Amino acid sequence: MTDAQIFLSPPDVSNLEKEAVNRAMNSGWIAPLGPEGGFF
Repeated sequence: MTDAQIFLSPPDVSNLEKEAVNRAMNSGWIAPLGPEGGFF
């Protein structure tokens, strides 16, 4: 059996995405509903 490795890279998240996550966390709405919703 060989020692297989899985190489991982750091996430590629922009500042806009980080800000959107922070807005959702601060709003208390962690679901596809609420002020940042619009998925449905």
